[in-house]
Amino acid sequence: MNAFADSRPESCTRRNDELCSGEDHGQCECGTCKCKPGWSGEACECSTATDKCIRAGATDICSNSGDCFCNKCSCKITDEGRYTGEFCETCPTCNDQECEKYRISVHCTAFLESPFIGGNCDQVDNVTVAWINSTDDTYLNEDERICRFQDDNGCTYRFIYLTTDVVKTFKMIMFGEEKKDCPKPADIAAIAGGVTALTLLIGLGLILLWRILTYIHDKREYARFEDQRLKEQWARDDNPIYKDPETTFKNPAYGKG
Repeated sequence: MNAFADSRPESCTRRNDELCSGEDHGQCECGTCKCKPGWSGEACECSTATDKCIRAGATDICSNSGDCFCNKCSCKITDEGRYTGEFCETCPTCNDQECEKYRISVHCTAFLESPFIGGNCDQVDNVTVAWINSTDDTYLNEDERICRFQDDNGCTYRFIYLTTDVVKTFKMIMFGEEKKDCPKPADIAAIAGGVTALTLLIGLGLILLWRILTYIHDKREYARFEDQRLKEQWARDDNPIYKDPETTFKNPAYGKG
């Protein structure tokens, strides 16, 4: 045994005020519960048995839709829906064969048209439907099943049926004020307006940039011109090509005679 191990009894986890859930479950060794066969967990509180996770007449643990933890089913949530029940045997929100069976009849009765483009409802039996408004369709009664489908136009619709009904009555679930949840069409006018406005802004920005660059360039050129002009100034008499505009002529015969 490690000489530095914490051998104090209070260092082990308790359950129901007993170390390691009691002597029948495990013993405290070096600050950790050492579970006896048939028990697991930090405090040896969980039974490793699975008999309570298998329903009568079945062999699958938690109906293959959950995990057995402490001899109790913990049901899974999948992309299809959420499984419930003591043995995770039901999925109220999953589509099933009954959903497929009633899909066309319900759609034709509720919307007076086939869910498929080009389809028709001439040979489809009418069923009884009732519209309801529900904010959350995941909480259903045990005998209710929900079906979700998407028609060829991309619109989603939902309906509920009772598994105990001999004559099926279907509840159509509304999406707020709408009977179907359809993708919203693109606002062509808004898109065109946005593109036009963006093009104008880019054009104005380019013009403004050109004006700024031109101004900077002209200012630099003028400064360079002024600097050269100042450096090349000469005195008037030093200019080799300068000629005095005043010319003096003398008459050789002046003062004689």
